[in-house]
Parts: sequence; C-alpha cells; structure tokens
Amino acid sequence: MKPWFVESDMSYPGAPISVQGVMGAAALDCLVQSDGHSRACRPIWEKPDGHGLGSEAIKVSSKFDHLGRPGEHDCVVVYWTGAGALVAAPWPEPPRPKAPSVITGPDWIRLPTQDQLARLYPPKALKDGVDGHTSIDCVVTDMGTLSACKLTSETPPDAGFGAAALATAPFFKMRPQTVDGQPVGGAHVVVPMAWKTVHDDAPKPAQP
Repeated sequence: MKPWFVESDMSYPGAPISVQGVMGAAALDCLVQSDGHSRACRPIWEKPDGHGLGSEAIKVSSKFDHLGRPGEHDCVVVYWTGAGALVAAPWPEPPRPKAPSVITGPDWIRLPTQDQLARLYPPKALKDGVDGHTSIDCVVTDMGTLSACKLTSETPPDAGFGAAALATAPFFKMRPQTVDGQPVGGAHVVVPMAWKTVHDDAPKPAQP
C-alpha cells in the first residue's frame, strides 16, 4: 500500500534497535478531520517498547493525509527505517477470504446411469407418481470426483429426493481444473437434477 507520508532525516528517539530491517514502529488511532488530516491521535502500540516511539509519531501526525472519511477513526503505522527516514502508511486491512471458485461448465467424463438413478428413486414418491427437483453443491477433488456435497434445494421437500441426490455423488466424475498443467481440487460445482417417474425421462444431471 502506498505510504501517505515520507520524510528523511527524522531523529530516532533512543538507541537504534533493528527489528527485521525496520528500526522501530508505532501504531496510532487518529480522528480524521474534514481536510483529511489527523487530530486527537493516541498510540495503540510501539515496538520496541520504552523508546518513546508513540509520542514521536504523534508529533508528526498532523502531516498525515487519510483515506478515511471525516469524523471516522483511522489507524496509522509509523516506521523509522534504518536509513533514518520516517514512513507513515495505512494500517493494513486483514486479507479477505476468497470466495470459492464455482465451475459453471463442468466437463463430465462419468455420469450416473439410468439404473443407478432408478435404484435411488424414493420408493414412496415412485409409488405415488411424484416427480422432484434437487440441487447439490459439491467440492471437486483433484481427481475430478465430488466430495463434501450439500443439498441446496429440494422440491417437494421431505419426499426423499434430497437424500437420493446426495447418494448420486459417487457416480459423478469430471475433468478436474489444472494449474500449470497439474490437476487441482477445491472448486465447487452445482449439480441440478430433475427426478421423473417416466422411464424415458429418468433423472439425469442438468447443465448448470
């Protein structure tokens, strides 16, 4: 992240102590003014302790331009480098978890057979001539098989179609995704299915 403020020849309070290439650091909590500058800053922490880094950081805090909105609090980290320069930068935001990638056009190399699906059809629904629709969300392994499947929709509910859909997972296999030519797992795939009592329209996976 680009620093807000850099100034050279800043005096370092106390004896120089190297901390992973940075002579020292202090974090401040500041209130952002309408002009984008700081006021009412207070030290949160300083490393190394006992050298007055927090107090020294407050002395130059009025020079900082913030990215936050006026009236909000912002966190700033001030570093004293080995070359004697002072650098102020925004407090780094924690990394946001990445949403799992979803395969929208699966390349199936194995699908459940008509016989396998017929054996899984809920007996009562078959007897009563009830059709159903289901959708499961699964994680694709690096072998292209499905794991950790979860039922995401079932119509009609409580008719046994959800359990039947989950039981089909071992019968699916797709061409796995690759990175640098090597198969990788972890992506999700959604498998919608239509369950029909008519033999010619036996349940089969539909393309998402």
